[in-house]
This record gives sequence, structure tokens and C-alpha cells, in this order.
Amino acid sequence: MKRFILIVLSVLMLFSVACDKKEPDRLADGSVRFTKENFPRVCVTPYSQRLGEYFASAVLGVSSEEAKLSITVCNTTDECYLKLIAGECDIVIAHGYGKAVTAELDKTALELTTTELKRDALVFMGNGLNPDGLTKEQIASVYKGEVSNWNALGGSDASVTLFGAKSGTAAQNAFEQYIAADVTVPFVYKTITTADGEFEAEIDFDNRKGAIGYTLFSLAGNFNNGTITPVKIDNVTPDAETIKNGQYPLSFPVGVTIRSSEAAGNNVRVLYDWLLSNQGKTSLGIELQ
Repeated sequence: MKRFILIVLSVLMLFSVACDKKEPDRLADGSVRFTKENFPRVCVTPYSQRLGEYFASAVLGVSSEEAKLSITVCNTTDECYLKLIAGECDIVIAHGYGKAVTAELDKTALELTTTELKRDALVFMGNGLNPDGLTKEQIASVYKGEVSNWNALGGSDASVTLFGAKSGTAAQNAFEQYIAADVTVPFVYKTITTADGEFEAEIDFDNRKGAIGYTLFSLAGNFNNGTITPVKIDNVTPDAETIKNGQYPLSFPVGVTIRSSEAAGNNVRVLYDWLLSNQGKTSLGIELQ
């Protein structure tokens, strides 16, 4: 009887160990078994952090909380790409880069390989604008200071207040690419009083009369309190469908990028190829086309 119990306990222990070591549904070709030690260095932005966490979680077979320890979250989009160029990062999951990265690529002659994962868009928010929307050219003229009152464009009698985005962020890079490359938008400030005294702090778009600002469609919900409506651009309303099918003119890809020099079969290239497969995209919650 004691022998029988020992055998049963031994079987249960082996079963328990097997369960603990159970492999998740990871790389379909089984060419590499990734661990925290050989997992390539992945850089993401606050905007793409969730994609990065899903990615690491699926490949390593760990929880989303544990996956956070295997990725690097950069402050801006450009910071991710600059780390990739400098060899401090292997894979970038992010929106497109800006002028600083382009200049560095020209200087180093390094080539990058990027493939689209999903789409996002630059969206504008406003109060007092033309209710029928604006064209890209009209927005550019507003941000260049050529329009000071919305009544000049068929809107209400309200002075224009401009809200921008920080340099190097995905929203600012998109603005420079699609609207105006050489425009510096002064930030709107308000006085903050603390125990240490008063200081000026940047404020986000606050829907004041005459205001216009921009952000990413994926982040627009953070600003929408039920009173802010995205502005039509070239008579197209930004929504999930018009962004996905490219009808909205300010839509653009969110991609995965590696150095083009990565050799076939190495860990970086294997992960890159897997991430672009149906299995990889499914692990990120990306709808397959």
C-alpha cells in the first residue's frame, strides 16, 4: 500500500513539473526556444507598449506583468529608432520616425527594414472650427499663423488657440510629415500653485473655444469626454473603418522594424518573421486581413 501511494505521488509530481514547463503556443516552426536570456531587445513607445507586452508574453510564455520586464519603453518614438541605430535595441514596434532619425540614418548609412502591423492616424480636435471640417491645406495655414480667427474659414467668431505635441512623439512626427514640416507650435501653459510656489505647466487640449489640437486616433479616447469630436479632414471623418481602408487621408502604419543587416535565422530575424505571421499577429490581437 505504501509503495502504491509513493508511485501515485511520484506520478503527480512529474505531472505537476510537466505542467509548469508546458510550452505556450509560440513559434510555429520551432526553430528557436526563446527565454528571457536570449530574447532580443525590444523597444516600444507608451503608444505601442501594449503590443510589446503581448509580443513578449506570447513568445516567452509569461504573464503581461512579467513581459514588461523584457521590453524597453522609450519616452518618444524617435528615441526607439535612435537606440536601434546605435545598437542598443534589436526590434522596434512603433509609429514612423521623424527628422532626427532620418538625419542619423543619413549619417550612418544604416538601412532599416519595416513592415506594417496595423494602422493609426493623426486626428484633429477643435472647438469653433468649420462644422464641415477642414482640408489639410487649411490646417497647415492655421498652424503657420496665416489664420487667426475661425470665421475666416467659415467657423465661429473665435480666435485660434493652437495645441501641439512634443518633439519626437508619434503625433508630432505625423504632423510634420502630413501637415507642415517646419512649424513649431508653442505650447499652452497655465500657472500651477504648489507648496513650493507657482510655476508654468504645459496643458493638454482642453476644448476651449477656438482651440485646435492633434493626437493619435489610438489615443483620442483619452481626450474625449463626450464633448470633443474629431475634425473631418478633406470631408472624411476619422474612424476605425476609414483609417483601416485608407480613406482617411492622415492614416499611416504602425510597424515593426529591425536593422536590414540582421542575418536570416538569427534570433532577431526569427522573431521579426514570426511577428509578421498570422500566429504572431493573432498574439498581438491584430485583426488578420
